[in-house]
Amino acid sequence: MKFVIISRPLLCISAIVLGGCSFATENRLTPVQTYVGGMRQLKSGDQTGAIATLEKAVAEKPDLRMARLTLGKLYRDRGDYVNAAKQYEALARLDPYTTTNHYYLGVSYQFLRQYADAIRAYINGLAIDPNDFKTNMNLGTVLLATGDVDNSIKYLDKATQLDPKSANAWSNLGVALDARGSLVLAETAYRRAISLETNAPGVVANLANNLLTQQKVGEATYLWEQVVKTKPTPFNRTKLADAYTQGGDLQQAEAIVNDVLKTDARYVPAMNAKARLLIRRYELSGFTDEASRNAGVAVIRQSLALNSTQPTMTQLLNKYSQALPLK
Repeated sequence: MKFVIISRPLLCISAIVLGGCSFATENRLTPVQTYVGGMRQLKSGDQTGAIATLEKAVAEKPDLRMARLTLGKLYRDRGDYVNAAKQYEALARLDPYTTTNHYYLGVSYQFLRQYADAIRAYINGLAIDPNDFKTNMNLGTVLLATGDVDNSIKYLDKATQLDPKSANAWSNLGVALDARGSLVLAETAYRRAISLETNAPGVVANLANNLLTQQKVGEATYLWEQVVKTKPTPFNRTKLADAYTQGGDLQQAEAIVNDVLKTDARYVPAMNAKARLLIRRYELSGFTDEASRNAGVAVIRQSLALNSTQPTMTQLLNKYSQALPLK
């Protein structure tokens, strides 16, 4: 007897009940298993591979929070705040009662300069925990960036209360108080920050600038000299020149400014500093040194040609474009 063999696809009788044949699914990983594989890659040092694997895991299972948490941190560490924000947006939806989800979402938006979104995220975080130090401080800084100075001060002041030993909180509060024109309070905040972190040239520079605005020229000049020793940037050197000008040491001021402009003749802050010292020389002459006034006015015009949105320099130009009455 002969048997006829008919070639046809292998049938899976239990497909309806089991949802598939065992031979087709036995090597298929679950999203959780994919997540575990991604974490192994991360542990071995393969961050790029880990990110790809974890992205696959959350694509298959969008509510896989641990994978999203890891991805958010990896993207933040890489400075990729666009993708970090995507992870924290999902986490804030999946777990809206965890402050850190809103905090890191706010951080991501803040780095992307999406300030309105950052403010919203931080406020959502504070609705859960009003006493979260980092959220209060970051909300204060982003409000300051938007020009909402009074509310910025409110949150930054709260941050200093929550952690009185945070030099960053006191320094940021000082910047906000300076922006409001509360110079004495800002000075106090800067000094508190420096007492907590002595090696902070940025804070010292802010204090020096504050003191110069208050016309406390002696200490301001000394502080700018210390800052320049540590960080002799064109900006810092220009500020030191301004301090010398305000103190009447025009020779030192001019030497610094000329040296800065020798490197970059179009550096607007140094141009402005030179204009101020020339005008100061004109004032000290009893308004007789027309050469200095004319030179100062010429430099101001050059500066405004490079950057027309300088209200202070425009006012200076309007005041000194014509000779003033002799005193």
